[in-house]
Amino acid sequence: MKFLLVCDYDLDYVGGAQTAFVAQAKALHDAGHSVAVMAPRARLVADLPSVEVINPPGTVRVPGAGLPVFRFGRGLERWMRRTLAAAAPDAVVVHSEFGLAAAAVTTASAMGIVTLHTVHTFFWRAPKAAGPAAPALRGLYRLFTRQKAPRAKLSDRPADSALRSMTLAMARRADVVLSPSGHQAQKLRAAGAQNVVVLSNASKRTAQPQPLPRSVPLRLAWIGRFAPEKRLEVALEAMQILLDRQVPVLLEIAGGDLARHPVNVRCIGSIPQEQVEQLLLRSHLAVQTSLGFDNQPMVMVEACAASRGIVVSDPVLAEEFADAAVLASSTDAAGLAATLEALTADWAAVTAASCAAGERAAESAPTAHARKLAAIVTAERKRQSRLGA
Repeated sequence: MKFLLVCDYDLDYVGGAQTAFVAQAKALHDAGHSVAVMAPRARLVADLPSVEVINPPGTVRVPGAGLPVFRFGRGLERWMRRTLAAAAPDAVVVHSEFGLAAAAVTTASAMGIVTLHTVHTFFWRAPKAAGPAAPALRGLYRLFTRQKAPRAKLSDRPADSALRSMTLAMARRADVVLSPSGHQAQKLRAAGAQNVVVLSNASKRTAQPQPLPRSVPLRLAWIGRFAPEKRLEVALEAMQILLDRQVPVLLEIAGGDLARHPVNVRCIGSIPQEQVEQLLLRSHLAVQTSLGFDNQPMVMVEACAASRGIVVSDPVLAEEFADAAVLASSTDAAGLAATLEALTADWAAVTAASCAAGERAAESAPTAHARKLAAIVTAERKRQSRLGA
């Protein structure tokens, strides 16, 4: 079976969608499928397997952010049709909901190719001041994607609702909607998305290592974008509390640069994907401080693959990851600090979470992911065949 994976985002940027994209390409390739990828800067990703790389047409970038923006106009439509005809995929899997992905899904559907939309988050958040811009956001989305964002109320904040409606618009256009988590799948179905299937993101590791032996200090890893929704400040405040209490804990942070931080924090900046696993393997636990935003954070998937438990602030993520997660006693820094301090005195809890993480990793193992995805595509092709008969 041949898969074409499509993403609007630069692949050389360390983000959850990009990590999941590359892991899926590798899983499918290693399972014997033919794989092509279409995304900006795909050739710069050292971790990408030997697959066919399709460079999308040149485009503009959002000033300051460097985010590529594709407009689904006639030129992109003609290019996409030629490209799909030449690539001849059995399925197109998109990992975003903007111009390039919209062109891929719309064109593939017209050509009778199965389309799947992986939703990396249905819980978009905009700055509070962006509320009045909600109508403009919807208008721009329609201009760049040819898709009308539904006016359903998906959040109490208008701008958040507008962003989430863009994801819903793409979900309604694709044949199959892939949600890495059960809790997000429920939200998508409640919003009106059809044919939603839960499929965990793929990890990159196949064999599980052992939990890290007990040592002092307790070593922690925080990995992610330095964005408000990731709540890095909660981790930093918790580490200051632990420093003041003289609790032996060390936190390594990857994803950006910090001008100031407590002395029990080590900031290692932005790191390539191949170094993420190394960071997790030298840590006892991962830390995830987001709240109400994440669907299935790739760092949690990779932590499980490395047999490392995860301390989380979000009760929903704790429920989703079950015994592999340790829920902080409250969502603020004080609760995170109290939980981490308790773990330094309860090594059995650290070991139990790590062992549970290793067992849970089977759900996201590359072979399992590739097998399930191929089965989803086969089932959808049969469904469409019955409808066309």
